Amino acid sequence: MLTSNKFLLSFSLLFLLACQQNVSSQQLVKVAEKEESKVSLTLKGTVQHISLEGGFYGIVTSDGKKILPINLDKSLQQHGAIIEFSGNYKNVMTIQQWGKPFVITEFKLIKAGQKKSSNSEI
Repeated sequence: MLTSNKFLLSFSLLFLLACQQNVSSQQLVKVAEKEESKVSLTLKGTVQHISLEGGFYGIVTSDGKKILPINLDKSLQQHGAIIEFSGNYKNVMTIQQWGKPFVITEFKLIKAGQKKSSNSEI
């Protein structure tokens, strides 16, 4: 009888943990949906060439947030360029694992940066 009670107690605890995990997964989905905002944001930041994963361009905003532009225009691919841009966050996985993915819909170059030449390393 005692063994049966232990089994029932163990089973009940596992069931409750599984239910808790399911709730947590649903909460994560809701957070991800909120993060992928359809509201357009306007931000200002500095374009940086990041030498990870083969190299890519990221944007660091004036308040220090890291933005990973999904569609950075070639004309803006200048290390140190200061830009103003609009768009929204995109909930996608990336290989860069740097910054929040962001789709740019509008942009303005405020100050030019250093363009990467084929012979130079930024």
